[in-house]
Amino acid sequence: MKILICAAGSGGHIYPALSLAHRLRREDDAVKIVFLTAKRQIEKKIFQESDFETFEIDFIGLPKKDGSNLFYLCLKNLNFLLKFIKESIKVFKFLSKNKFDIVIGFGGAGSIGAVLGAKILAIPTLIHEQNLVPGRANRFLAGFSTAVATSFEESGKYFKRKNAVFTGNPIRSDLKKISKAQARKSLFLDERKFSILIFGGSQGSQFINEVFVQVMRGLNGAEKEQLQLIHVTGDRDLDKTALAYSNLNVIVKTFSYFLDMSLAYSAADLVVCRSGAATICELSYYGLPAVLIPYPYARQHQIVNANFMRDKQAAFVVLQDENCAQSLIRIIRNVLQNRLLLAQMADSACGLNKDNAAEKIAHKIKELVKSRYRQYQDKAFNC
Repeated sequence: MKILICAAGSGGHIYPALSLAHRLRREDDAVKIVFLTAKRQIEKKIFQESDFETFEIDFIGLPKKDGSNLFYLCLKNLNFLLKFIKESIKVFKFLSKNKFDIVIGFGGAGSIGAVLGAKILAIPTLIHEQNLVPGRANRFLAGFSTAVATSFEESGKYFKRKNAVFTGNPIRSDLKKISKAQARKSLFLDERKFSILIFGGSQGSQFINEVFVQVMRGLNGAEKEQLQLIHVTGDRDLDKTALAYSNLNVIVKTFSYFLDMSLAYSAADLVVCRSGAATICELSYYGLPAVLIPYPYARQHQIVNANFMRDKQAAFVVLQDENCAQSLIRIIRNVLQNRLLLAQMADSACGLNKDNAAEKIAHKIKELVKSRYRQYQDKAFNC
């Protein structure tokens, strides 16, 4: 079986796609998997750790929405349209030459050309939607796709076709559950202190980096004495953030990028982070309470995801605004005094994502490929 997986643009698309690829390979070591990726540094960093073949396109995001439909947006943005056509032709030639059995799209503009090309070539397709509310690319592609897989059961209402299936969102295949004591020992952390993991997604967040330094300035000495921080800043802000912490009298481990997030998650009592779909599912896997700060420029996806977690009583939600630091200070003071609340939130977080999501998607892929070959056999027989 030969599979093209389209996962370009961000870790939120890439990590679930990689998890699926590892699952497919475990089930069939003869399967050939190629990733359609963009020429971004974050992708180079992620894929250099894997042995999957990649095919690069010059990725460009969809134009910002202003109430227009997708076709009008393309016409309005000539740069997008020309580059989209050029890269779609490149992908179509690649599909024609390599004769894939199925094409899998994980959202974003990078999936559009591949899924449409596969439709023209009569190659079955499956798209996976990570967010609670589908993005524009997947909403557009749903009408051309053989099947749609969703991370949340509630997302099915956005796909008004019988081909939608609730699978959950595959979490990274390298994530493992480690005892809190072992994780903290590996990170040279105090086993007794309250540990907060802070990160801003696969590329870091300047806002979260700066606001959490403000939080530490706002807490008193006795409160900081109870804490230790694991702060993943992203490449750009590592030195600046580490320097800002240096005179705040708090235990902190700063990292530009954390390759083994199993250690970071397992060591944490509380997580402060964005609310991308992959992060939400990882929090569920580890049963971790969180303070979610939705990225405000993600077309409301992260706000909806965060509100879902809050409604399930698994997270606090704090908006990215001038009151963010004070809100975080209040929450940290509250949870330091109310560990029972944290335990209840942890229980609520568990089970919000399907543990076997990659397995369910892999099963659907095999089903679609088998169906395609049955159709070929039927046509040959009728001839």
